[in-house]
Amino acid sequence: MSTFFQAILDGRQIRLHYSSPYREQDKEVQIVPLGLFWDRNYWYLVGQPIDNHQHAPRLWRVDRVLELNVLNLMPSTTNDPAFDVRSLLNRQWLRPAMEKWRERAPVKIRLTIEQARRLQQDWYYAHAYFEASTQSDQVLMTLGESDSKVVFSLLRWLGPGAELLEPRKWRAQFRAELQQMLTCYDGEE
Repeated sequence: MSTFFQAILDGRQIRLHYSSPYREQDKEVQIVPLGLFWDRNYWYLVGQPIDNHQHAPRLWRVDRVLELNVLNLMPSTTNDPAFDVRSLLNRQWLRPAMEKWRERAPVKIRLTIEQARRLQQDWYYAHAYFEASTQSDQVLMTLGESDSKVVFSLLRWLGPGAELLEPRKWRAQFRAELQQMLTCYDGEE
C-alpha cells in the first residue's frame, strides 16, 4: 500500500497483477492510481486503467494483488480531475460492485418475507436484488457469490424458509452438508 500511495503522490503509473475469484485467470493492468480506502475489513486500491479512461475508476482489493510495480513513466493524469475518493466511502461503491458480481456468479435464494426484510436491513445484503416470488408469501433474492461456503453459511443462518435455487449444482452439496450435520442427532427424540 505504501508503494501505491507513493505512486499517487509522485503521479506515477502502476502495473498491477491481480487475482479475482470471479475470473479464471489472473489479470495484469496498467493504471493511474487515484486513492485507497478501508471498508469491510479490507483495503481497496482505486485507479483508472490506462487503456480505458472513459469508464469510472476501478477498485482492487489489496489482499488479491499479486504484484504491484511503479512504472518509470512521465507523471500521468486522468480525464477526471474532479475524482474524490470520498465518493466511495460509506459503502457507496458497493451497489455497482454487487451488480457486477451478480452478473458473474449469480446465486438465487427463495426467502420468507421476514427473512427478506431482515436481509434488506443488513449493510451488505441490502445491495442484493430482491423481487416478489410467484408464491405470494415469498421473495427471491439474487446476489453474486462464487464461494459456496459463504452461501451455505448464509442459508444455515437464515434457517427454515430459505431455499437455494441457483446454482443448481450447489443444491446437492448443501443437502449433503445438512444431512451430515443431522447425523449427530440420529436416534434422539
